[in-house]
Amino acid sequence: MSLKIVVLAKQVPDTRNVGKDAMKADGTVNRAALPAIYNPEDLNALEQALRLKDRFPGSTVTIITMGPGRAAEIIRESLYDYPQSDLL
Repeated sequence: MSLKIVVLAKQVPDTRNVGKDAMKADGTVNRAALPAIYNPEDLNALEQALRLKDRFPGSTVTIITMGPGRAAEIIRESLYDYPQSDLL
């Protein structure tokens, strides 16, 4: 049995080191003041998908993201951290 696995990945603001400029006057997050990182839960989902792919030969993993142009970094990071052959 082979699987077709889809992982939804999102860039989120890194809130580990929040400074005074992290919030806007209206109470929303100032994304320009915080670096964007791979959502940790989405990274866990990718790792689990790759485990399943190893368990079921012939399976594929597809990563989908949305956001501004810089969101494409998530796809590049996935390909960098995990060999391309693991994701295809």
